Amino acid sequence: MPDERKGLPSASETERLELCPASFLRSKNQPDTSSEIAQTGTRIHEAVETGNRDGLTPSEERLADECTQLALIVMQETGFSHAND
Repeated sequence: MPDERKGLPSASETERLELCPASFLRSKNQPDTSSEIAQTGTRIHEAVETGNRDGLTPSEERLADECTQLALIVMQETGFSHAND
């Protein structure tokens, strides 16, 4: 998966960065030690973003479908559209 942030930190890292700004540089180029549940979340997130469900387990497919439906509801209720539209 390409690095959409172009090497910049993600929003999920902001609390850690506030507590220790140097942690971002220190964590760069470290091996991926994410847990299986984190990898599941990454697969589901990518499937929702791209629409590609290849490689998902049946459980992950159901979660991706539920997330897609929730995203559509949020877009309808807020008037926002998908960033790629």
